[in-house]
Amino acid sequence: MSPWHYALTQCYALVLYLRLSFWPYPLVLDYGNLLVRHPADVALQILLVLTLARGTAVASIRRPALGFLGAWFFVILAPSSSVLPLVTQTVAEHRMYLPLAAVVLAVVLALDRALSRWSLPVFGVLAVAAVVGTLRRNATTGTEVVLWRTSLAACPTSARAHSNLGRALYDRGELAEAVGHYETALRIAPEFADSHYNLGLALDRLGRTSEALAQFAAAAELRPSFADAQLEWGRLLAQANRWEEAAAHDAQALRSNPGSALAHDRLGVALVELGHPEDACEHYSRALQIDPSYAEAEGNWAARCSG
Repeated sequence: MSPWHYALTQCYALVLYLRLSFWPYPLVLDYGNLLVRHPADVALQILLVLTLARGTAVASIRRPALGFLGAWFFVILAPSSSVLPLVTQTVAEHRMYLPLAAVVLAVVLALDRALSRWSLPVFGVLAVAAVVGTLRRNATTGTEVVLWRTSLAACPTSARAHSNLGRALYDRGELAEAVGHYETALRIAPEFADSHYNLGLALDRLGRTSEALAQFAAAAELRPSFADAQLEWGRLLAQANRWEEAAAHDAQALRSNPGSALAHDRLGVALVELGHPEDACEHYSRALQIDPSYAEAEGNWAARCSG
């Protein structure tokens, strides 16, 4: 992602933030990795942003109070919404929280000056409308499933939103629909390791073990430090009695997360099967040091090491 393409995207984003300041619909929790590549696609937005920036510069000299509000908007947004690529989220409405105060203040002062004695009732109506709008918006965040469905309705190209909706559905036991959203997430972003891992969990619960194994493998290969993916990959290999391979993945998980009692216990089990009980006992003991209440590790230690 080049600074140039990111800057073009931010021209789109800045105008979007301003529009949502006046008409906050639809609000989107996750825009994914939206990226504008051609100036022609955002020509009007570029023109508007440059006009506002020039107006802020002129006002800072001629009308400093007004210029301060413009600078407030641009300066706070500059770290996230200029040329430094933030690759996890190219557009994010929460970046507007503090700059929004400048926009609101400018509108309030302008209306107060224009409406004079009528400004108070107008502000009262706007306040009531804002409360109603807030209550309606809050209704869309009541559950994770509703939250992510609402976000996807407005922006269906967000791989992260599809993956998060899939996880919420998985937690409710709606596995088939969860798989569909994970697969959509991976069509949009095949390099998204979390989606591979989550899809693997759902496929495993559906009894599609070989497909689950492939997904855990993909997640771990994309991100070798992904300890949970390594452990799930190792678990399925252990179920197939492929103990040497399972031990290798358990050891990799342990290197990524040395404080994992589960990884120590899983590696211990694999080492026993490979004929290394003394090494296994060390891992069982370490698992119990990390989590003294870990019953499975305690049982394994008692069965293999207490004598």
